[in-house]
Amino acid sequence: MLTQLLTILGTLGGAVLGLLAPLVTSRLARRDRDIEVQRQIASDIMALFEGDESPLGLLVPEQSRPRRQLYILGLRLDSKVARRACMTVIALAGQSPYDEGKLLEAWNVMMNEIGSVYRNDSGGRGK
Repeated sequence: MLTQLLTILGTLGGAVLGLLAPLVTSRLARRDRDIEVQRQIASDIMALFEGDESPLGLLVPEQSRPRRQLYILGLRLDSKVARRACMTVIALAGQSPYDEGKLLEAWNVMMNEIGSVYRNDSGGRGK
């Protein structure tokens, strides 16, 4: 009797595990895909500032293409802290006259947060 009960429990347990395995696998794959998408967005943001021109030269002109791209990419970030940092830089760059010190400080904060997103290094912050 005990062996039959153990056999039935083992069979049911195996069936449940077999049914749950695809769910766990798909959730892990989705998480990895989401991390890769966020890493690509962070990479695209960092690429906006790759050239020799200063961040001020790229962000301050009224019709700044990098500033518009930063806005669009920043909205796609999952990290609230990184998104807020991007929006702060955009807001400071759009002020007339802008404060160079505040803008550069905000830009440094933003790049640190974007670097954290790129490294998937949130440390519990920002979601």
